[in-house]
Amino acid sequence: MHITASAQGPQLGTTEAPQSEPESPAQLALAAAERAKDAAARAVRATAEAAEAESIAREAAELATTTKVTVLVGEAASLLRDLDTAYQSILDQLEQQTTGVVSINSNLQKVLNAGTDTPVINYQPDRALSPQDVFRDLAEVLVRRERPRLDPRGVRKDVRYDDLLRWSDEPVRGTQSATEFALSRISRARARSLHDFYERFVVRISPESLPDRASEYVSQELLGSFAVPVPPSLIVPNCVDSFGTAVFIRLTRQQGEKPYYLTHEQFVRVEQAFLALATACVMAGNEQAAAAITEAGNELVRRLRENHRQYRHADEQHGGLHLRVVLWRDKVAFHLSNAVMDVLRSLMLASSKGLQFVAVRG
Repeated sequence: MHITASAQGPQLGTTEAPQSEPESPAQLALAAAERAKDAAARAVRATAEAAEAESIAREAAELATTTKVTVLVGEAASLLRDLDTAYQSILDQLEQQTTGVVSINSNLQKVLNAGTDTPVINYQPDRALSPQDVFRDLAEVLVRRERPRLDPRGVRKDVRYDDLLRWSDEPVRGTQSATEFALSRISRARARSLHDFYERFVVRISPESLPDRASEYVSQELLGSFAVPVPPSLIVPNCVDSFGTAVFIRLTRQQGEKPYYLTHEQFVRVEQAFLALATACVMAGNEQAAAAITEAGNELVRRLRENHRQYRHADEQHGGLHLRVVLWRDKVAFHLSNAVMDVLRSLMLASSKGLQFVAVRG
């Protein structure tokens, strides 16, 4: 007899799979939170890795710049070392001369029974050799030696560098005696070096050879010329016109000052603006604009010096199709071509976070 098991009955050796209960909303939320936590951790790691990569890139760029500086300066290392040694030796002699005369005067006053306020030897430190004159003379020796090597074709023969020899941080005499003031000037001068001057000189004459260092210096000069502090940020007032775009150096006037006259500080800012713009154009590969701006700057600086920094109302200086400068009573307007303005804007924005170009009326 053949027996057939019922299709509905249980079969031996098999088990029914348990039905899984659906996850509760709380469990789903917990799982989502864990996934979000993992994603956040991965994002943090990615950010840290990106920051580390950026830091490594910056260090590599700085190392490359430092290497270039080392190579260029290294080629003149022997001369720089000798000139810096000579400079410090001359400062030693100036200090010894000043203190020596004071000592001799003191001894003679005792011998002659003269008062302490009675000078026996008529030595006037104000008329002695200036530390700045010493530095300038040695720098000129360096320039005569190195300029032909840095600019063998004479392409930058008209580029000036005298502003690099100008000391803006000389000590103030105040209540100091002539001797004390002379010694304080010598002390301040000891912080200078021909090596530092030479690095700035290389950037001025051959900025394309040190682009990162040149960008740093030129950006500082452009900010010092055209940027206006509006805490907590900086702004560059500018005005679009038929020439291109105008940026400004504001001229503040104190009561009683001449209306069409530049103070020394204002003159330096105008001079600095020309030099920085020309260098920026060289870095951008626009030699034609650089040459025109350099020529215009040299001519205006010459005229201002000849006229003791006085000028006429709406006095103009042209730099071809690249630049037009107009001197007003309360401002100096630099009208820049679109190409030159693009170079200025790019450099300034790259060097100063939060810098804003603000449109104003001309």
